[in-house]
Amino acid sequence: MPHEASIVEIDLGEGDQAFAVMLPAAPYDEILVVSPDKSPNSQALLKELCPHWGALWPKILNKLEEGIAKHGEETVLEDEEFIAEVSRLEPGVYMADKADIFFRLEFDEPPLWDCFIKGDELVHFQPVF
Repeated sequence: MPHEASIVEIDLGEGDQAFAVMLPAAPYDEILVVSPDKSPNSQALLKELCPHWGALWPKILNKLEEGIAKHGEETVLEDEEFIAEVSRLEPGVYMADKADIFFRLEFDEPPLWDCFIKGDELVHFQPVF
């Protein structure tokens, strides 16, 4: 079932603004997903992501938990505030031939966790140290 979410404008500081949406992140609270800016393209990107979220989140969470265990990271997901950046992949960049959306999870401590998404599919997932 698609996730119905309200897209809002947020202040990023220093006069920068962007569109953002809160998405469910069971069994944790929610993820604040932030677009690059306040353009119509950023708003469309969030609207494109939301209907796929119910299928994507379990896949992302599974890879995140595996990655934390594999790399011996000390990230305790229960203690974290979930924040993600989302952007559209431009032609010619890494994974653009397989995915449309770049989704980066960021926690207090490294690594960052990069997701490459196409529709309901998590095409590629990797830590960035």
